[in-house]
Amino acid sequence: LSMDYSEHWPFWSFSGEVNRYIARVQYLLRKGHPSADAALLFPGLAFPQGYGNPAEPMDQGVFEGEPVPPEETEISAGNARMRSIWGAARSLEQAGQTWSWINEHALASAHFENGELHAGNLRLKSLHLHDIEALNAATAERIATLAAQGLPVYVTGTPPQRQRGLVDWETGDQR
Repeated sequence: LSMDYSEHWPFWSFSGEVNRYIARVQYLLRKGHPSADAALLFPGLAFPQGYGNPAEPMDQGVFEGEPVPPEETEISAGNARMRSIWGAARSLEQAGQTWSWINEHALASAHFENGELHAGNLRLKSLHLHDIEALNAATAERIATLAAQGLPVYVTGTPPQRQRGLVDWETGDQR
């Protein structure tokens, strides 16, 4: 996207005011610490491409009731899993809880203190694993340690039964 951003731009006279507003909002957003009632574990590094939240009124450019493109693509398995996870997130929202994603890297460096999981600046009250059939052994052990310290951990859908990847898979699956 490009445009003629100069004094000939129709909104040029408002750009100072808009930039001051953006600066105030950015300053405000940097204050305090983010918190949520629940953390949804998102293992792995990739978020399925081309996926949206099915609870949105217009998902993937299609309104409810309109024909949807076929689901049989190379990312359909990831999409099915994400639909399941969005369902769990929606259940949390309907119960009046706020939630945030957390990944394995953030969980590895997180600590439990005063009834909250501290992951960087993020404060969380519980951890939810939903439809996670594979999990790194080190992450599973970290979750067990945090649970022993008092963090509420909820497992719904398919529980982790094996490690991800093939490196030392026999040992990792037993851990």
